[in-house]
Amino acid sequence: MGMSDARKNLEKLRAEIAMRFDDPKEGCRIARTITDVEQLLVLSRRYDGPHRADKANLLLCNYHLLQPESFGEREHALQMARRHLRHLSSGYSWANKLEAYMEDETRAFRMFDMVDGNIVRRQTAFGEGPDEGERREDLYMVCVLEPIPCKPRGPQVKAGVRHTYWAKPEREMRDNPRSASDTPPRSPRSISIPPAMLEMAKAAESRKVNDIPHKGVRPAITFTLDELISAAREMGELTGQTHLALVLETALERGLFKRLEGATASAAEGITIERAINMVGIVGSGKSVFANVLTYACAKRGLRVATVHNSISDVIESFELFESLGIEASPLISKNRRLEHLDELASKTGGMLLDNAVARYLEAPCLLDGMAEHADAPTGYGDCPCFGLKDPRGNRRACPFFDICPAQSMARAALSSRVVITTTAGFALTTVSAERQPFFEHALADFDLVIFDEADRVQSQLDALFAPSESFGAYIRESADAVARALKRPPREKVDDPNLEYLHDLRGSSDSIAKALSAEARKPAIAEWKELKGHTFTTLSLLEMLKGTDEAPEDQRLPDSLIEDLQHCIDTRGDYRREDEDMGDVYLRSAIHAVRDGANDAHFRQEFDSYLKQRGVELSPTLRERLAFALKAVSFDGHLHDLDHASDMLAFKDESIEMLYDFIHASTSRQAPYLPASPVGNLCGFKITDEHDIELYRQFGTGRALMTALPWLDTDEQGNPCGPHALMLSGSSYEPGCLQFHINQPVDYLLDAQPEFAEFLTRSTVRDLEPGVAVSGSGPQRGENLRRLLKSVVDTLVFEMDDPHSHKALVIVNSYEQAAMARDTLQGELRRRGRSERVCRLVPHREGAMPDPFSLENDDSLPRAEVHRFAHHEARILVAPAMAIERGFNIVDNLGHSAIDTLIFAVRPMGIPQDLVVRFKRMVGLICEQSRHLDSRPPSFEREIREGAWRCWVTLERDEALRLSDHAALDDYLTRDIIATLMVLLVQIFGRLARVRDPERRPPHIYFADSAFTGGQDTTRASFRTLELLISYMNELIGGSGQPVVAQALYGPFFSALTKGIQP
Repeated sequence: MGMSDARKNLEKLRAEIAMRFDDPKEGCRIARTITDVEQLLVLSRRYDGPHRADKANLLLCNYHLLQPESFGEREHALQMARRHLRHLSSGYSWANKLEAYMEDETRAFRMFDMVDGNIVRRQTAFGEGPDEGERREDLYMVCVLEPIPCKPRGPQVKAGVRHTYWAKPEREMRDNPRSASDTPPRSPRSISIPPAMLEMAKAAESRKVNDIPHKGVRPAITFTLDELISAAREMGELTGQTHLALVLETALERGLFKRLEGATASAAEGITIERAINMVGIVGSGKSVFANVLTYACAKRGLRVATVHNSISDVIESFELFESLGIEASPLISKNRRLEHLDELASKTGGMLLDNAVARYLEAPCLLDGMAEHADAPTGYGDCPCFGLKDPRGNRRACPFFDICPAQSMARAALSSRVVITTTAGFALTTVSAERQPFFEHALADFDLVIFDEADRVQSQLDALFAPSESFGAYIRESADAVARALKRPPREKVDDPNLEYLHDLRGSSDSIAKALSAEARKPAIAEWKELKGHTFTTLSLLEMLKGTDEAPEDQRLPDSLIEDLQHCIDTRGDYRREDEDMGDVYLRSAIHAVRDGANDAHFRQEFDSYLKQRGVELSPTLRERLAFALKAVSFDGHLHDLDHASDMLAFKDESIEMLYDFIHASTSRQAPYLPASPVGNLCGFKITDEHDIELYRQFGTGRALMTALPWLDTDEQGNPCGPHALMLSGSSYEPGCLQFHINQPVDYLLDAQPEFAEFLTRSTVRDLEPGVAVSGSGPQRGENLRRLLKSVVDTLVFEMDDPHSHKALVIVNSYEQAAMARDTLQGELRRRGRSERVCRLVPHREGAMPDPFSLENDDSLPRAEVHRFAHHEARILVAPAMAIERGFNIVDNLGHSAIDTLIFAVRPMGIPQDLVVRFKRMVGLICEQSRHLDSRPPSFEREIREGAWRCWVTLERDEALRLSDHAALDDYLTRDIIATLMVLLVQIFGRLARVRDPERRPPHIYFADSAFTGGQDTTRASFRTLELLISYMNELIGGSGQPVVAQALYGPFFSALTKGIQP
């Protein structure tokens, strides 16, 4: 696709400006700065009215996607501007560009001046004539509104030319999928492709991404229930699954499928899907059946549908269903975790061989690797050299066999299949074309509907994808074996690949740099720094703190000369160099490099002192230490970017740095232009933990918009949505106040449970065991307290097991480690009492379920992917972590009734304290909720979003550091979120007991064992009375929320049983 006329005119304008400068490179840089800045200033004047120039970058943040229903011409223009000018969206980048724009050297060519910070159109003539301003404005607007084509396929290999690549055979051991200790050695391989093979590849070349027409505004999708029932019957005839039609027939006959208009619900005879539709239903009501039938009906109508699931096994199960129905379907999952995927599928099926339909995607070989010379073992499945070939000159080349290679069959199929089944990460991140186009981008252009199963969890997962957090200490431990192996290599191997040696050198110094920063953080001047203590920070935020305010005493803020030096350090990421260096600059650069000496910082102190002496500055001891800390943070930040650069220079992906590689090198460059920026700006920062580890975090964007605003991620010039419709399905997405999981959109459809099934669940027995032992919140005593509590819980288990009407029991803990300990404790106590009942525990992978030679049982573990087998397992008691079993697993008997009817909460299930990813989700949820009350039109909208987000972030940072016992000091919205999130978790776990087929069975029995649920036994201090707060929240939700009929349908049975058994 060639350059448009407008783009050619823009390049011509830049050339005209550049030619006025003596230095061609400098002229090109200035010309690009002028045109980029002016495009944004024109947008600001046109769509934002009077506006301060220094905040114009906020227009590029896509915050209008938080209110997609208000889209119009303005929002479309700003959406396109973000894609063209996203490099100006950060405040730091924009401030630098704006400063360069206002330099004297640009005065003869620029359109605008700044008066008191405001944008003012210049009155004097410039350029070629008096109409130059209008011509430029029109040109800028045309360029901004132009669509951005997908980049063409990269340069490919040439026939008969010898190319090389690095091969990495697949790992054999899988005890720890992220461990580097079992990573096989790399080996260089060579290949020369015959001309005939290239001709074959060209003959099979698929259509290019830019040639696929965009469907534009999609018409609404409408089905009556009768049409869906007819499709379900057809599915039953093909597969024998006659229950599909029965579920929908029951919903129609009994009026269980309802359309909501605000707080009013009425029986519906069909569904209309237009834009984003929110549909809910209690566990077991038939949502999955509805989704499968709807997908089949859409495919038969000729529509393209993508379905997003929670696990690989769900993806494959759905794929196999549609394959058996004769629908052109394909799975789309990450190739980098192939062994884990195969393990999960083998666990699910209970066998070692995959179905042929699945094997062709997960066991496909690399065609190029099969032609390589001296290839003793095939390269790993996720490490094919698709874009990693090098020609004799060292230039990267792409494999020419994308259109015929078996290893790319999954990506190719996603471009043409009628139905694509994927995961959250697969939908958002996986590329599907030779142009490396993300699947979601292809879906925007060519799909009609995307169905999100468990939409509340998908929302949380999408937010997390774009706000990763990693422990630097964990990275050091992860790479330790690789560093040791590198040191043990013979000298001749250490000169083969300079890029690899550079990476080894950097990894070797990682621990020293981390220790230097952690050691500095322990010093009183840093540990007692109020603005930093327990808080996240960036190098720029440190700079602002050291600047201080005009009101602060001089001895508490750095002088301007040192601020300028620190600013330059940050700009150059620690590579401090200047053209007119003096000795102060030399000493400062030497001090930054000396940080690699680690905790022994004598060299750093010597150079640091010499630097301050050269600058002639005397600092207070406190300010001196804080400046030293800032310089070490700059050095650490530079080290991270050096690691990023070094890993990018490799001709392969080194799994020994996988954790840090995934964090630093997260592939979001294609997603970010479509998404709203992070409400606090796209940050990369650190936090010093209480364990003196360095936690890294990044924020790329607001990920949930990929679901909630999917139709509006692409719009026409009037702002009409041009993306596929979105159907969001969930059993717990309506919980106002739950910042992570609540979908901030009214519910449109409700699939209600059959009344007798709901009444069966309301008869559940709920009890507080009151053992007087608090596990949650007990700190170092947690393990011992859990053992004490479990021994007392055995009485309840024995009582339940002796009941002739009871079946199986589930004991909830917080982690896999606790599950192992709880299983041993319960089994030992039962055996001591002469009981024969077996206890098993849930483990994450099949490797964890291998027989323990020291265990008296050979089957005391159950892999998570096989948890459905517990219904027929010899054990009667299962111990499982809350987060591992909360949803996605149906543990049912042969009739389809829940096999578990006893549930014991041995702990109060809560998340990790002060988790930065959770904090980000909370902040996003709160801002999305607050944005609904803002007018998106005024110029203040973007500023109000950003300022509100920073206030929220600071408040969360303060409140999350408090203990729950201090909840009276928490902001109300945080307390509400904690309780609402807990409610979602409890209700989802209750859902494992809520599959009802026989109302004559014994209803579930639920026990709260941990005294933390009731506030513990210490009556002398305030306590977090969880059950009391939970009942209060649910009472408000069911009785006074915006859609009480929804809350009653989803949570009414659990709430009724809870209030009968627990008296606040």
